[in-house]
Amino acid sequence: MKKDDHEGICLFCGKEIPFESISIGYRTYCSRECLYQDPKRKDELKEVLLKKYGVNCSFEIKEVKEKILTKNKHKKEERFYKLPQELQDFLTGKVIHYCQCGCGQAIIPKKHHERFGIPKYKTGHGISPKKGKTFEEYYGEERGESIRLKLSERQKGHIAWNKDLTVATDERMKRMEEKRRANRVYGVAWNKNLTKETDDRVAKLSESLLKISEYTSMRMSERNRLDWQRPEYISKQIKARHTFPNKIEMFLQEYLDKLFPNEYKYVGSGEIIISNRNPDFININGKKKIIELFGDYWHKEGEVQERINIFKKEGWETLIIWEHELKNLDKLKEKLVDFTLK
Repeated sequence: MKKDDHEGICLFCGKEIPFESISIGYRTYCSRECLYQDPKRKDELKEVLLKKYGVNCSFEIKEVKEKILTKNKHKKEERFYKLPQELQDFLTGKVIHYCQCGCGQAIIPKKHHERFGIPKYKTGHGISPKKGKTFEEYYGEERGESIRLKLSERQKGHIAWNKDLTVATDERMKRMEEKRRANRVYGVAWNKNLTKETDDRVAKLSESLLKISEYTSMRMSERNRLDWQRPEYISKQIKARHTFPNKIEMFLQEYLDKLFPNEYKYVGSGEIIISNRNPDFININGKKKIIELFGDYWHKEGEVQERINIFKKEGWETLIIWEHELKNLDKLKEKLVDFTLK
């Protein structure tokens, strides 16, 4: 029988806990994870540690630290002394083992040698035991035959690279491959060992493909010029370049929103094209007014009147603001108010 409703239920996750025995009864937690994760138990432990040792965590206590270190030392020593004596001498440096390839270099003992034993060769000095041997010689007759059969089954239906080639081409390719392997030369020119006639024919063909006639180039340039006169094409190109407002444009947009809320909008990402030009800010309340923000590095003074005249043809009033003018907010405010309210 349960003493109360909370008995037999985990204090942390709320899962049901099975009855252990008469002596133990029901446990308070269903697992160790719940035991260690319960915040109430953590707080209780912290209080006990603070009272006894003046520390939040048990690992910070000197006695506990010393116990852990001594335990780890003993474990390492036990593991080490279980190893063969020859390996112990090699790891401690009492006995030096030399590479068996004949280079005369000593093998440096490393951590993984404790697990895998004393190596015969230094890294990169060893010779593969399979080299120059058949499957039967290396694996034995039975296993060698089974491996050979498996490989032959895999190759069924595989088309050889030299199929449908002439005998002369096949032999030439084989000779090239032998030379390449012997000399270890990679990246041989594609036209090496070809006749002069074949080489000249291929060169002429590539030149004819690369050449574009004057008529074709004129048509392409004319088409390109006409495309850049269409607002849809310009807008598409600007949007494809993923243009976003820069820092000074974002600053001006915020300042405009403070002075004239819901009056101006940034459209410099290709939303609106006027006379094949993409303005920076336009009035969205029916007034045909544009604000252009010119960077000091990218624009010149001669562009100001030109930009004003371009938009004037379509009936738009334009205000040009330079990057350096953003530093003096009083003058900038006067300029924006005069332009907007006139």
